[in-house]
Amino acid sequence: MGALGIDLPQVRAFVAKLREVASTRPVVLFPGGGAFADVVRDLDAQYNLGPDAAHWLAIHAMDSMGLLLSATCPGVAAFADIDLLRQALKFPTIASEDDLPVVPLWLPYAWIKLTDPAPHSWDVTADSLAVLCGAALGVEWVGLAKVTDQLAPHLPFKRYPSVSTRQLRDLMMRGTPETDRASWAVDPYLPDAVDASNLPCKIFDARALDEVAQLILGAGHPIHVEVRPS
Repeated sequence: MGALGIDLPQVRAFVAKLREVASTRPVVLFPGGGAFADVVRDLDAQYNLGPDAAHWLAIHAMDSMGLLLSATCPGVAAFADIDLLRQALKFPTIASEDDLPVVPLWLPYAWIKLTDPAPHSWDVTADSLAVLCGAALGVEWVGLAKVTDQLAPHLPFKRYPSVSTRQLRDLMMRGTPETDRASWAVDPYLPDAVDASNLPCKIFDARALDEVAQLILGAGHPIHVEVRPS
């Protein structure tokens, strides 16, 4: 969700589509830091906060974004406790106003602070943390919702995509570090997170709502990129 920023009409449309399919396949939202994390980046650049302070402030930003989404998107309920989140997935709530499932959203700071699963670096964003947290929750796969036409200029979204972490890592290492960092739609640590969690992730364009539904339901041939463990 990080790449969705705070374009609330777009986010609401995305959430509404998730709620349509959530009665068939359990879905949990994991927020990115969005504009809140951008503030932390600017503060780090200005004041040199250091990797630890910047890391935890950026994860606080993810909780802030999650609280914003749960307050502004109908049918979203925020959970900070992983056990309560598991219960919400096991016994979903139906909203009385529209008879659609309420989608749980994970506020990840408490669990990440307790487990500290990733390096403290701007190479680690909500992309990698979503994969690591998803493994702890026991999901089948993690979806990374992006607003972009391609994963990178040399690895566009496709209808029959699959790339191993080894292949993705090799692709990311080509060219200059700054060029690669600017051109990729996912963070540099993602291959390591997928390998560490042994959990595939599927990267997709959040604007293509019908294809998002197909991807969740395992139907059709939606455009996306799947990153599988090596």
